[in-house]
Amino acid sequence: MKISLAAILLFLLFSSEKCKNKDLVSVQLKITETETYCGGAAPPDELIQDLQTPKPLSSRKLYLFKDDILVDSILGDNSDTTYQIQLISGNYNLRQSNSLINGIAKNEVQKCMNEWLSRKMQSFEIKGDTSLTIHVHFDCNPCYPPPP
Repeated sequence: MKISLAAILLFLLFSSEKCKNKDLVSVQLKITETETYCGGAAPPDELIQDLQTPKPLSSRKLYLFKDDILVDSILGDNSDTTYQIQLISGNYNLRQSNSLINGIAKNEVQKCMNEWLSRKMQSFEIKGDTSLTIHVHFDCNPCYPPPP
């Protein structure tokens, strides 16, 4: 009886491990960014052109969600880094906040910030092993008035 029980447990253990790894695919993500000029006075054309030129993700942190569930975080480092990750096939998106519910906002500015940081910056689908370049654009914060 003990041997049968042990055999069944081993079978279930190995079966569950096989099922867990079965759906994982290898994904290489290269993330680039651009941004909007959010200063006051009119900037030189060179600055505008520089901000509109895609670059590797800077020192910003992005959060990877699958079906509104946090999967991982990505911290840029200004290098031409490709992030290697194992994912399950499906729909994903990148956001600036690690939570879709950031607590109770005490005022309209906090509510605006929660919604703005939780917005989907980029969405993509993973169907199998792949390599993707994903571009995100950082807009000016709409929750605060622009500088003079």
